[in-house]
Amino acid sequence: MNGLVLRPRFDEVTEYSYKWADDAVNLLKEANIDVQDLGGREVTGAEVKEAIEKNDPEIVVHYDHGEEDGWLGSPTERVMTSKEADLLSGRFIYTMNCLSAKKLGVEAWKKKCKVYVGYTQVFAFTEDEQHLFREAAVYGLRVYLIDGVGETEIKHKMIQKYDEMINSAKNVWSQIWLTHDRDALVVYNGEAPTSDCPFRRLAIKLFGARLGWRLPSLSIKLSITLMIIKAVKG
Repeated sequence: MNGLVLRPRFDEVTEYSYKWADDAVNLLKEANIDVQDLGGREVTGAEVKEAIEKNDPEIVVHYDHGEEDGWLGSPTERVMTSKEADLLSGRFIYTMNCLSAKKLGVEAWKKKCKVYVGYTQVFAFTEDEQHLFREAAVYGLRVYLIDGVGETEIKHKMIQKYDEMINSAKNVWSQIWLTHDRDALVVYNGEAPTSDCPFRRLAIKLFGARLGWRLPSLSIKLSITLMIIKAVKG
């Protein structure tokens, strides 16, 4: 079994995420998974694509900056985007980055990744109690690899850990940002992605998550409009 850990390092924030990713590397090794550790510097998309295609990792971890539509490997380059989400198909994806679950995570889920753990908002932490954020952020990987927790239970366990860290925090800002990170956490497949679009939400309710997300937006609107017209006509 192979694992790929992506932890680029290129600014003050990524000095922290690079060190935090030691936890992920150690957990993978403890679970007897062969680890390719790619980072400590700027990383390119070509390197990531080559690593995935060559080694076919079952688990891919990214600790670094993120955007709604991708993972960063440098200040200017995204090493994974929604357009490349097919590379994540069938894999367990674990991220500690900002925002990427909002769009990239949804696309990875649609491409049938095994699991996508990530955040739909900015991931924030306080420097003086960073150890609390670090422990909570990696906990889902720990319970999956070491404790044998099933995919659908990962989020529940992570929420419990976040709550524990919130109660342990001495700084009110640590409590605020731990709560923020907890509430931004998503775990697909443990739960299906949600949508801000009322038509998409209705399609998911009517047709199920897989089909509801697969339908193009225009098709959803037309289908629902036709259903309403038929209902009105009796």
